[in-house]
Amino acid sequence: MIALHPRKSKTLVLALTAEDVEDRVRNITAPNGDRSSPPVPLMGWVKELDFQVTFKARRTNAFVPVAIGRIEPTSTGCILFLEYKLMPSTRSYLNFWNIISVVSGVCTAIFVRDFLLSLSFLGIIFLINGTAWANFRLHQKPLDDALLMALE
Repeated sequence: MIALHPRKSKTLVLALTAEDVEDRVRNITAPNGDRSSPPVPLMGWVKELDFQVTFKARRTNAFVPVAIGRIEPTSTGCILFLEYKLMPSTRSYLNFWNIISVVSGVCTAIFVRDFLLSLSFLGIIFLINGTAWANFRLHQKPLDDALLMALE
């Protein structure tokens, strides 16, 4: 199945306990909106066996991924399920402009009968989604590295 929105999943089997994983992620994460905390690279929340983190924003960037983690304790450590996604507002933004582009292209083909202009709306869809995928890949790797360094 082709994913419309950027997404990546990862599963890690760790020798650390679930509590150790929570503590290590909590140490590099500041609560959302907390500006007085010591300098840490990530912001978000860490709860029992769950967390959601992203990079602290130096400047506005809607295409930065969010790492959603679920921790499953085992007898010898834990399993960490990581999923990287775009923020919900960014996914809504992409859906909105995809729909607008499709409707505009269909209306142009039917009413104006300009099929070349109609195909340009398809190019707009590829441009918007290509930008989203490129930015997601660009920022997903450093976020993944920051989490993996904390878990070493």
